[in-house]
Formats: sequence, structure tokens, C-alpha cells
Amino acid sequence: MPVASDLPVEQIVDRVGFNSPVVLRDHFRRASGMSPKAYRRRLGHAPAERAAVA
Repeated sequence: MPVASDLPVEQIVDRVGFNSPVVLRDHFRRASGMSPKAYRRRLGHAPAERAAVA
């Protein structure tokens, strides 16, 4: 799901039933060998980075 969506991990957690983003990231990293963010970037599906507001 992280690749097929521009949703933040926090929203994906709610949809797939994990207890927290940390748990999802841990499971994802073990299964794929990289974080969801790295996976999205590698495949060109990363959401646009938000500019920091000072």
C-alpha cells in the first residue's frame, strides 16, 4: 500500500490496522529491506516534500 498511495504512513496505519507508524515501518523494513519512504523514492512514487515554513 505505501507505493500505491500518496497517503502518509500515519494514515496507512489506520487503514491496515497496525498499532503505530513505528510498527508498520518495522514490518515493512523487514519485508522489503528498506523503509516505506525509501521504497517510494526508489520507485518514483514519493509524495512531494513539503516546504518548511519558518
